[in-house]
Amino acid sequence: MRRQLGFLVAVWAASAAGHDAQRRQTPSTHVHGTAELHVVLEETGATAVLRIAGMSAVGFERAPRSDAERGRLDRFRSAVASAGWLALPAAAGCQLSGSNVSAPGFEETPSHEETAGEHAEIRATLRYRCANGGSASELSVNLFEPAHELQTVRVEWITPLSQGGAVVERKQRRVRLAP
Repeated sequence: MRRQLGFLVAVWAASAAGHDAQRRQTPSTHVHGTAELHVVLEETGATAVLRIAGMSAVGFERAPRSDAERGRLDRFRSAVASAGWLALPAAAGCQLSGSNVSAPGFEETPSHEETAGEHAEIRATLRYRCANGGSASELSVNLFEPAHELQTVRVEWITPLSQGGAVVERKQRRVRLAP
């Protein structure tokens, strides 16, 4: 089962890379107000991959133009990297072991005209070590405080016992993982 889950993580990563190329060709797939979260829970570990539009995360999609905007972007990146917004059940015994956050499209550029029509987003990968990750029956997504413009998060998950998807909103932040 572990090899199957590892394979599925690799498929998701390849799919995301293909999706990046497709998004550059079709900007209409970039949705403000919505984030995507993919979670894979295994017995001894978990991986979560987040993608959120810059507008949803920090209110703009370009290089920061002021210290206040730089601060907003830095605070959001720190909040996402700390993983406090994703709650896995205590019974799973998961501890954050690493995170990687990138912000493509927020780089300083020589001219605004050169980037007209492009979109910026925050991407994060969180990795956990778990004592009993496969036993997780739910998770909670609390990304709405640091991302004030966010309305929904589309969640897809895979566990050793089930897979599925759900949409979380400000009023309903829990995702049941059991079949």
